[in-house]
Order: sequence, then structure tokens, then C-alpha cells
Amino acid sequence: MNVSELMYPTYSVDAGDTVFEAAKLMRDNGVSYLVATSGGSVEGVITDSDMVLGCMADGHIPWRCSVGRHMIAQRQTVAPDAHIDNVSLTIIDGELDYLPVVAKGRLEGLLTSERIFGVIDQQMAYSTV
Repeated sequence: MNVSELMYPTYSVDAGDTVFEAAKLMRDNGVSYLVATSGGSVEGVITDSDMVLGCMADGHIPWRCSVGRHMIAQRQTVAPDAHIDNVSLTIIDGELDYLPVVAKGRLEGLLTSERIFGVIDQQMAYSTV
């Protein structure tokens, strides 16, 4: 099974954009995470809980805080044709929750640890020991 079969569609936001702008993009697209980029390169991932717990709960003002200040720095990416056996080790070893999927310099989607662990659980349930 390849990453392309498990990845979620995703949206990106510039790391210099405000948390307020990122929140509106999430709301408008019905997602809870965005890939943060800078100059076309992946810089990290910001989630709705990063915004609430990292920005607003600390008393910061969302329209004055940058995404880059509150995102999870994550420059590691994976190709859509990578096999999940190899990628699962990357996610586990790196203790990653999210792994942006990039092909030819273009953001294609996002792979989550939750999705990988779900597949591993399924494979274990169907395997004969």
C-alpha cells in the first residue's frame, strides 16, 4: 500500500500569515490542520488545537500572531508513491503526528499517524500468527 492511498487532502498557509487567517481557512474548508509553507517549502503543520492552546490560551491575539510562531516545525516530507511500511517507521521513529506528502516540489496531501496506526491495526487483526 502506498502513501497516496492513505493521505488526506490538505491546504497550505504561509508561515508568515496570521493565526486568524489560518483559522478562517480551516473553517472555510472544513479541516482541522494546515501545512505551513515558506517560499514554497514545507515548514510545519498547524492544527486547530495549536491555535487554541498555543495562541489564544496564552493570551496572544490571533490576528497579531504568525502561524510560524505556533506551528509544529516539520520539514520532513514523504512522496505519494512511498510504501507505508517504510513510512510507518519514519512516523514512529520521528514521533510524528503529521507527514506532508510532496511530489515534484508540490504539496499533494497529508499523512497522519492515526491513519498509519489504523492500517497497522488492521493488518495485525488479519494476520495469522
